[in-house]
Amino acid sequence: MNDRLFCKGYTWGFFSGSGVFGTPEADASMERLAENGLDWICIPVNCFQEAYYSLNVFAMFGRTQTDDEVRKAVRKAKSLGLKVCLKPMVDCLDRAWRARIDFPAENPRYWDMWFASYTRFMLHYAAIAEEEGCDMLCTGCEMAGMDKQAERCEKMIGEVREVYHGLIMHNINHGDEFRFPWLSAVDVIGISGYYPCTDENDRSLEKMKSVWEDVVSRLEEVNRRYGRPVMLAEIGVRNEQGCTQYPWDFHNRPERPIDEQEQADFYEAALSTTWDKEWFAGYFWWDWKAKLPPVEKARENRDFTIYESRRKGYSENGIRVSRMADMEKIREFFSKDRFATDNGAVIDEVGDNYAKVSLTIGERHRNAVGGVMGGVYFMLADFAFAVATNHKAPGTVSLTSDISFIGVPKGERLIAETEFIKEGRTTCCYTVRVTDELGNITSVVKIVGYKKQ
Repeated sequence: MNDRLFCKGYTWGFFSGSGVFGTPEADASMERLAENGLDWICIPVNCFQEAYYSLNVFAMFGRTQTDDEVRKAVRKAKSLGLKVCLKPMVDCLDRAWRARIDFPAENPRYWDMWFASYTRFMLHYAAIAEEEGCDMLCTGCEMAGMDKQAERCEKMIGEVREVYHGLIMHNINHGDEFRFPWLSAVDVIGISGYYPCTDENDRSLEKMKSVWEDVVSRLEEVNRRYGRPVMLAEIGVRNEQGCTQYPWDFHNRPERPIDEQEQADFYEAALSTTWDKEWFAGYFWWDWKAKLPPVEKARENRDFTIYESRRKGYSENGIRVSRMADMEKIREFFSKDRFATDNGAVIDEVGDNYAKVSLTIGERHRNAVGGVMGGVYFMLADFAFAVATNHKAPGTVSLTSDISFIGVPKGERLIAETEFIKEGRTTCCYTVRVTDELGNITSVVKIVGYKKQ
């Protein structure tokens, strides 16, 4: 793994428009995202030009996040312990893809005028990134027409470096890996990793891993050729059957069923083949909304957002994805934990030394004054600990437990999520956080377990 840089990150708040970043809902969304084990966040700013052949880049009332909102989002991320990549982006109001921005070769003045506007745009956000202490700045995203202009791109990068002194990343599209020799001018080469990895006849995890092994060889050659670390500056796939055949596609296909497992397998294939490469600098997964859907609607979501879905988060080795078949076996085994399951506890996710369980708050969980009984929090935390430590090989029991009550739930569900602390020959230590679905923390339980020999 690259000693200087490895990003466990998500893109947050794309196309939110103005007026969103400063809301309590946006704060709650970022807080919920930060719980997924990441250490970076990529915050996009959306600016525009009229058409793919237009010469001026501009901010747009109602659609471009204001400078104050951008600064607030950066500061919020910093308060959560996240490193920040600021990503100013340009889109065309005629709905042409930004990679189509181009001009006739016989009149270089068009490019001169466009680059003058684009450079002013980039320097404006470079100054904000510098003032707010952003750790990385993205100088372009999937702009193949622009990226062909090597001398102009190098000049723009040079001017940005006079204003901003953090890491500079440039985001090219998959398929463009060897087109632009000037990429050695930036610190990190970002690639939009929407690589198709299945076909209509084979959407298995094994097929995806095989294709991703070939992708990794291609990315390694990028590193050798340009001498720069490589990251997947965008990567993800929608929640829809067949999505891994066209991961870049944003369009809904209502005739196709939702398929969280295919989406989860894409994550596992990409993570397992890239995570431990020395030249690889990490991910900004696409994407996490600044306003999350209601939790009861989350599983109906067909887009890239992974909120409350089967594939979530970074574990210590980079992979926390639950296979459906394994989950059914685990749930069947723990259905014998009758006190927890009879009181509504369900298993949502499992991984190495990890579990997430939840319940919907009902009348049976309340005390005489209408609050949630303290024993409910403890029961749910203890169940999470039991699943995390016993889902592979039963034999661990709780030795000591210490609960701290911190707040009351404002939502309708309680969620208990384990954090592995340490393991010895016969003992193990975990912390379990119990929150509501809005991210409000209610209690923390520290548990020491004994592993039966």
